[in-house]
Amino acid sequence: VAEADDPLTELHRPFDVLLHLGPSPPREGWFSRLVMRLPVQAVAAPAYLAAHGTPARPGDLAAHRLLTWHAGARFADGWPLADGAVLPVESSVVSANAELVTQIAAAGGGIALVPGLGAFPGVEASGLVAVLPAYIGGEVAVRALTPVPSRRDPRLAALFANLDRLLGGVGG
Repeated sequence: VAEADDPLTELHRPFDVLLHLGPSPPREGWFSRLVMRLPVQAVAAPAYLAAHGTPARPGDLAAHRLLTWHAGARFADGWPLADGAVLPVESSVVSANAELVTQIAAAGGGIALVPGLGAFPGVEASGLVAVLPAYIGGEVAVRALTPVPSRRDPRLAALFANLDRLLGGVGG
């Protein structure tokens, strides 16, 4: 198991399964499978909002300290809007580590774009609340890439069956 900022740059190395965020790479001998769609949303600690004010519309975010999980090179310069557009942002913190961004937000460090409440236990347990849920939000595809179709390799078929059970059949 290894982690990389852009796992698709590692395709030249031998692997059994590569998990990555975003669209499938060009289909040059690789088989891509959607594992799940991960919601993303803006969240903040209630104490941060009490001290700095709660934004009423997306433009109000410019007056706040923003923290961004960049999700495989997405969202670093712009946050997804519910209508499909992108809101340009300047973030104080940009990290591939969603847990780090969540912890900074939970400590009152700003408004964060992270995997949505309920997506991971750590986000919900942190006491964070949704910010501008009617305006800010999107999703990131989590995909598994394999060099052979998972139905031909019994190890991969078993792995994907377990993932489907774990995720409640979200992937497809």
